[in-house]
Amino acid sequence: MLAAPEDAALAVEVISQSEKSREIRDKADWYAVARVPVLLVIDPRNGTWALHTRPDNGVYQDVLPGKFGEAVRLPEPLGIEVSTDGFPLYGASPRRRRGGEGREGDV
Repeated sequence: MLAAPEDAALAVEVISQSEKSREIRDKADWYAVARVPVLLVIDPRNGTWALHTRPDNGVYQDVLPGKFGEAVRLPEPLGIEVSTDGFPLYGASPRRRRGGEGREGDV
């Protein structure tokens, strides 16, 4: 059984490689209509994230964009910081950094 949307404090969506912008907007709108207070959208296609907060009338009132490597500070009552340093990009080798340089100790 799935939890009721009003019982969720946070939803996290990871965008697939083939997802279209309209589909992403539609999903965010669905979460806002369901009144999920915080939505974190992670986009490994381009190394970005967006924190959506304050749903009202089917739309999130606040959207904070960021890039992988920047921490995401979740609002209260969650009040935690999510590190995005290790978030992978689609198509990137897990043994390589985004800049293409190997990590120390890689062969």
